[in-house]
Amino acid sequence: MSDYSTITTKIIQQTKSIEDVLPIKNEACRSKLFFYPHPTPKVCLFFHGFTAGPYQFEPLDKALFEAGYNVLVPLQPGHEFAGNWNGDGPRPLSTEQKIYQDFPSFWPQTAQNLGQQIIVGGLSTGEILAA
Repeated sequence: MSDYSTITTKIIQQTKSIEDVLPIKNEACRSKLFFYPHPTPKVCLFFHGFTAGPYQFEPLDKALFEAGYNVLVPLQPGHEFAGNWNGDGPRPLSTEQKIYQDFPSFWPQTAQNLGQQIIVGGLSTGEILAA
């Protein structure tokens, strides 16, 4: 198994490479990843709400990081678009069920390498993913 520093670097690089090719118009919509240079007693993983973004957890994410926890607030698939969903606007969210099964499975597996206990929460549809 890779060491902690390698794991956090990989998470940051993979997340950035995925998001760099998306049409993200608002930087607040990018994933929020707060890592200490060592595993922490608790890791907080939050899923944002429908048509929203990781910004929904500000300033909670920063407060939890300052309290000594690693914090992850990933951007949900398809939430990089802004505007009205109509014929002239961006496409609606994917209807592919597998996307919404894989996403909430991937992040807890990723978080388990960052600390002793994972706390998962969410807002709106993020609550469903957290459950």
